[in-house]
Amino acid sequence: MSSRTLVLIALVAPLAAAEPPAGWQVEASPAFATTGDIKGPAGGVTVIRALNGWFALGATVDSARLSASGATPQIAIASVPTTLGGPYSYAVVTTFAGAVAQFRLSLGRFVASADLAAGWNEVRQLYSYNTQCGYGSGFNIRLGTGLAVAATERLLLGVRAAVRPPAYSAYCLAMAGPWSFGSGVLSSVGPTVSLRF
Repeated sequence: MSSRTLVLIALVAPLAAAEPPAGWQVEASPAFATTGDIKGPAGGVTVIRALNGWFALGATVDSARLSASGATPQIAIASVPTTLGGPYSYAVVTTFAGAVAQFRLSLGRFVASADLAAGWNEVRQLYSYNTQCGYGSGFNIRLGTGLAVAATERLLLGVRAAVRPPAYSAYCLAMAGPWSFGSGVLSSVGPTVSLRF
């Protein structure tokens, strides 16, 4: 057996012999979220139980406070004594809670994961001024992925990204104001802290 083969075996053996994750895991993740038009701080908590070394089930909740403000160009209308346009502002809190299925791959101290969650999305509008569009509550799904490293036997530190629609439904009413925004996907990214027990 060549020396290169022996070196390769020495590098791979610790990874193959890595212990499977502990049964329960709690993950907290502060994040930044955006749809492109509206953005703001976000955060989430996930509690899962590993059924084996590569699959886990649990519950998850995340929430984001999204806002935007600015001004649209003012347009004078000759037939009426008024103008269209001017300052606008909008803010909403969108909260998702549901069941989650997670697939994971452990390589030594590193754990890569991908998950799918389905549940209820509650939307609460904080304020809306000169804004045409809004969101409605209802069923939603979320996709996520992450990478973590075991700092200790029970503590993991990592990074996570997720995407979901910002709400179950979206609507726009032209009479509500001059500014409108698209119903793009809500993307979030941030660090994670996980505890196994």
